[in-house]
Amino acid sequence: ISPSGAGPACSPVMAATRAFRITSMGHSCETAPLTQWATAWCARRMRGLVLLSLVFSLAAAAEEGADSRAARTAFQKGQNEYNLGNYAEAARQFEETYRIKPVPALLFNIAQCYRFLGNLDKAVQTYRAYLRNAPPTERNIALAKELLQQVETALASKQKAEKSPPHGLAGGTPEAPQPPVERPVSTRPSAPVEAVAPAPAAPLRPRVYTWVAGGASVLALGAGALYGLKSNKTVSDLQTGYHTRSQIDTQSAAAKSDAGKANVLLVAGAVLAVTAGVLFVLHF
Repeated sequence: ISPSGAGPACSPVMAATRAFRITSMGHSCETAPLTQWATAWCARRMRGLVLLSLVFSLAAAAEEGADSRAARTAFQKGQNEYNLGNYAEAARQFEETYRIKPVPALLFNIAQCYRFLGNLDKAVQTYRAYLRNAPPTERNIALAKELLQQVETALASKQKAEKSPPHGLAGGTPEAPQPPVERPVSTRPSAPVEAVAPAPAAPLRPRVYTWVAGGASVLALGAGALYGLKSNKTVSDLQTGYHTRSQIDTQSAAAKSDAGKANVLLVAGAVLAVTAGVLFVLHF
């Protein structure tokens, strides 16, 4: 059958050099329009995914930056109040900081405030929480153990004094008031211990996360570009030369698979690049 539908029949070579058509199940399709439509569809979907990922990444980074600023502000207020001797307000600010950024060193500061306020129960509780959560390399562990022992001793003496029977009359004979057996124990040490600011740990300045996100972004973008070039080459091969139906199906499936991988990697690379940029601006 001639390509134009009239005149003498042409050879397979002549048909391949003209418009290549495939007839299957009574329908006719051309490879060029098919690949153009697939490319346009992939491009539109990729743009939508990139925009959506950018919106979520920026929102998450903005929320993390706001939390970091709030934590620094609360900690500075707590440090100022501690230096002024307002230990109740200092404890409140340090607790607010810990709720935003749970750095173990803050528990030591909170315990110090409660110790100076004479709230021995809360001081014991917070010292123990600090010792449970602090890493082994924390410099205040030995000091916290010593202070915890002092506060526990003072608390035991206080509870014993409260439970001891009152001194008074015995056998109907008036007696002079007797001095208490237990001597009151001061809740303050002889030398006050300065509050220790939280160490500049990873939650406040995640430098490592910034470099990891940047490196992963470069790798993802590079791999996505390679898959995209491979998909375009397969499509270009389909548009030139003679191919059997099975070859077209195989190469079309390969091109579609490579295009999907390229889209996923490019979107992931773009999201990681935006995340790395936001982290760099916020923490450097």
